[in-house]
Amino acid sequence: MLTMESVDTANEIYCALIEKGALKDSDSLVSKYKDKDNEAVRQIIKNRCKKEGTDVLLGKDYLHLISTENSVYCTSFSELRDKYYSIESKKYLHLIGLIHLTFFSEANNEMTSLQLNWLHNGISYYKLIDQVDRVISQLYEKQVQSNGDFSKEFSIAIDDVYHLWKRKDTDKPNRQRIAPSNKTKFGLVHTAMKILEDDNLVFIKVVKTSAQAIPTPVLHERLDLQFNNNVNFQEIKQLIHETKNG
Repeated sequence: MLTMESVDTANEIYCALIEKGALKDSDSLVSKYKDKDNEAVRQIIKNRCKKEGTDVLLGKDYLHLISTENSVYCTSFSELRDKYYSIESKKYLHLIGLIHLTFFSEANNEMTSLQLNWLHNGISYYKLIDQVDRVISQLYEKQVQSNGDFSKEFSIAIDDVYHLWKRKDTDKPNRQRIAPSNKTKFGLVHTAMKILEDDNLVFIKVVKTSAQAIPTPVLHERLDLQFNNNVNFQEIKQLIHETKNG
């Protein structure tokens, strides 16, 4: 039954999700969302999601809010460029996306020792750079061998990404601090990880003049909920996984 109380509760939950991206299962708002007597609350949120291009995903440990296609909350390229000055063109945006995919490909539903290590210790920037090097080189090779059909099949702008990445040095000699940059591979990886950190999806651990990115429980659960049954993502993930470990 629709009441003013259910409207207020639905708005409270939805606004909290917009602000935080995910709410812990122990949060009282999540309890209200899951309450069997609050079907009206869930329906109000569902209707708002439909209008605003979002979706609510209920996991074991978190309640997530994600943006879907044409979401009113999707960041435009100009807004993203203003926030992360390293992304000065869409070529850099495509490159950041491939860095993200390479990082995400470490996620695995099977709790192996390698998976546990990734969840607990993350990956160092230099190791991630090495993986991205191999991924980009081998994907570009597939692009050449397929006469350009590879990028069309997987919707990866590999030509632009390959030439942009290959022109970069790994790092600056005697770098004094860690900061987002598009001048080096290290700076681009840090930019990519900062985007995830700002969404509470990774924790960046700085070790002297290096760093490592550690996935948060939110990221691991969201990847499972959002992409576990996504055939296209699984194909790209498997391709990248085989490439970087080949």
